[in-house]
Amino acid sequence: MLKKLLRPFTQPKWQHDDANIRLQAVEQLGAADENILKTLVLNDKDGRVRDKALSKISSLPTLLQLSAETRLAETALKHWAQRISDTQYTSAFDAEQIITACSDALQLSAIISHSANSNLVELALAGLSDESQLLELMNNSKSSRLWLQAINKIHSEAGLKKASTIVKGRDKGALQQVKQKLESLAKAQAAQQKISDAHSRLQDKAAQLQNSASVVHLQGEILNLQQQWQTLLEDDKDQLITAADKQVFE
Repeated sequence: MLKKLLRPFTQPKWQHDDANIRLQAVEQLGAADENILKTLVLNDKDGRVRDKALSKISSLPTLLQLSAETRLAETALKHWAQRISDTQYTSAFDAEQIITACSDALQLSAIISHSANSNLVELALAGLSDESQLLELMNNSKSSRLWLQAINKIHSEAGLKKASTIVKGRDKGALQQVKQKLESLAKAQAAQQKISDAHSRLQDKAAQLQNSASVVHLQGEILNLQQQWQTLLEDDKDQLITAADKQVFE
């Protein structure tokens, strides 16, 4: 009973039952109190206290650790990106090194979305290749510059079609870029199919010649087949024809 009565006078204010008092206590905490701040972020029942505690954490590793918690991921990564971009916490050299070495799509996306440093944004965008993240960035942005840069890094037909729906009616230049990439992709796919079909026909013809009982009388056909095969090899930019296939004609 006595402990319960004395508790309001002996416990730290960040553990007080009153959320408003805990909130005031968080204001007084600093970098040396990181463990307390982390505890509040993870366990405090009041959202205001959790958010304030998170905003007071400056350690990049700690913020990344907190971002592993699903409910904290977006907010923790936002603060992480802001800390990297703020020279008060991270030098420009260190920030560039961190982003250059980063291969995590969510972390790169956080830099692009929340950094106030355009150079760091460009660096993060250069390292981001995940199409789903690029499309999400496009969907959440109104920047024509970002749209164009993202479209330039999207190569799948499905991705380009999604990009088209995002920019349609909003940016003619971006939409035109998507259309041009889709047209080029369609042409490449048609050319690839043509090579694949020719590949199949030549394989069938080669099989017929190998099974023929009168190959001696088919030297002209064999020579013609070899010439066609050589032409096909030169046209096959994506190396559809394997080394095993080549042995059939050598």
